[in-house]
Amino acid sequence: MYLGSEYIEFSWVENKKTYQQGKSDYHDTFRKNPAPFGYGFESQNIEKFHSSLIRRGFKIPKLFSRGPADASTEEKPWWTFQLFPRNFLPGVLPFALKYEIRDYKAPRKAHQGPNRIFALSGVIFVASNPKKDFEKWKHVFLARGKCEKGVCHLRLGSHLLSWMKLRDFVARYGERTPLVPSGRFRTLRKTALLHLLSDNLSITNKYLTEGGWKTKLLRVDGTICLYVKPRLTDGFAFLVSEDPTTRRF
Repeated sequence: MYLGSEYIEFSWVENKKTYQQGKSDYHDTFRKNPAPFGYGFESQNIEKFHSSLIRRGFKIPKLFSRGPADASTEEKPWWTFQLFPRNFLPGVLPFALKYEIRDYKAPRKAHQGPNRIFALSGVIFVASNPKKDFEKWKHVFLARGKCEKGVCHLRLGSHLLSWMKLRDFVARYGERTPLVPSGRFRTLRKTALLHLLSDNLSITNKYLTEGGWKTKLLRVDGTICLYVKPRLTDGFAFLVSEDPTTRRF
């Protein structure tokens, strides 16, 4: 499914027997503790990105290209992927990709649902050592960022990524994040909040509350936002702010 120009992928089990035969060791963790684990970063020149990381001393796998599972052997690949080792970026399971069939000169199309949400603006990570995680991300992407009063911010394209301790998250939003899972993949579950944009916060709130979500209005950095509380099936919260520059009515 699309959220603005972002692509979000979901998975579910329809046949438990087939699932047991084909699952990887992390699939049970994903089912037991729903949360955004996988983060994909699009690169128009993934070969250059790969070479840059190798030149800077990162040990990463080779690039590979493929098409859909049902594609014929004669069909050209749809994607080129760069996979990374687990814990390459703290808090997520990352990969990079290039869409080989996309015309990168054409403008991106934003998809907007009836709830008026049209974009992903940023991500909040909660970590025991925010600066350490921030510095690793900054080093990988050579991105701009800074830390102030224990909270770190990194600008990555049109998105703002932030890291903070749990106490700072509670002080900022008045809510606690769900407990992280124990075990081998606990370090991948640091995403606490996804920051979204809407062109009409009232309509967004109406759709969410009718759908069973618990919301509250919250002033963040001087702006009235809609805080959407996490559910057990999700494990993370949303913050929706209104962007009046996109209002079309």
